[in-house]
Amino acid sequence: MDTQAALERLRNYETVIDTMHCGLVAEDVDGTVVFVNQRLLGWLSYQKEEVLGQHVSMLVPPELRELLEEDLHAAEDGDLRARLLAIRRKDST
Repeated sequence: MDTQAALERLRNYETVIDTMHCGLVAEDVDGTVVFVNQRLLGWLSYQKEEVLGQHVSMLVPPELRELLEEDLHAAEDGDLRARLLAIRRKDST
């Protein structure tokens, strides 16, 4: 596959991920957000640059951060199931 075709394929994947009907956030092993799709950003009223590079806990209400830490440790131990957790909008709702 040539470079142009590969770039076009990547753009298509990005469009699918950004417009799917669910929010998606990915973090590195330290919990730093490395990806967030447009759907989630729209729901939370954040801009991408406000979230990327931040700890994922910024998206979770304080009362659920302990649960988030437990899930992060479970993932470190190999439990890679998808997680569903309440998230906090930029306006704190």
